[in-house]
Amino acid sequence: MVGKAKWKPLELPLPKKIVNQKQYRIPGGIAEITATIKDLKDAGVVVPTTSPFNSPIWPVQKTDGSWRMTVDLKPWHFKEISESQIS
Repeated sequence: MVGKAKWKPLELPLPKKIVNQKQYRIPGGIAEITATIKDLKDAGVVVPTTSPFNSPIWPVQKTDGSWRMTVDLKPWHFKEISESQIS
């Protein structure tokens, strides 16, 4: 299910240097993650880019056996993001 959230876009500050992490080895759910990415592309949620930035995805298996995709943003070192920016 894509596109159900009614959030306003969140503008995050760019880090002082380019953050480009290699993709981790994905432990499982590759077919499911590939399908999720296709759904997100088809819905216009994500688009191809030539950005020098990269943050790896990390699939997490839910208790029902399905997979969800997370993104590792730790290297971005976000210091302060107020509640008003994400609600």
